[in-house]
Amino acid sequence: MKQLLIQGVLILATLAWGGETAAFWGNDAELGTSGLDYAKGFDINTVATVKGTIVQSPVDRGQGHAIMEMRTEQGQLNVIMGPWWFWEKNSIPLDKGHEVTISGSKAQGKDGGLYLFAQEITNRSKGHSLTIRSETGVPLWSRADANGADASNRRTGANSRHGGGNRYGSFGGGRGGGGHGGRR
Repeated sequence: MKQLLIQGVLILATLAWGGETAAFWGNDAELGTSGLDYAKGFDINTVATVKGTIVQSPVDRGQGHAIMEMRTEQGQLNVIMGPWWFWEKNSIPLDKGHEVTISGSKAQGKDGGLYLFAQEITNRSKGHSLTIRSETGVPLWSRADANGADASNRRTGANSRHGGGNRYGSFGGGRGGGGHGGRR
């Protein structure tokens, strides 16, 4: 009986500990090969600012979040920019070859890739910027509805997108051309 009780306690402890790691790494089935939890992975203690060139414009890789690839002096970096619906409603032009500065929380995925949970994005090539998270890391989409209403006043630049917009027209690349890619 005592041995059965000890086994039960060990099983419960293992399950409880596993839940803590899931908050950081998430569930592979839901989050892809990185294993990062896109909703809870931001860590204010790892915030850094990086400069680089966009390699791939924002896309939804099937996890419901906008992800962009950029090249920095340190190597390739995947930038997680929030839920796709939020990005569609509040995005700024970010096309391949644009020079950007991004502040955010650094993380390394289970796949060995380097990731940055974006807090603020500045497109130096076009003069636009967008705040995605507060100074304390709270995502602005948590204060916005599915129409992105709360964040529209946080864009700057001559041609910043205000209001709805759509995923294709605002970046000059309709469905067949360059653009920011849309869902893939």
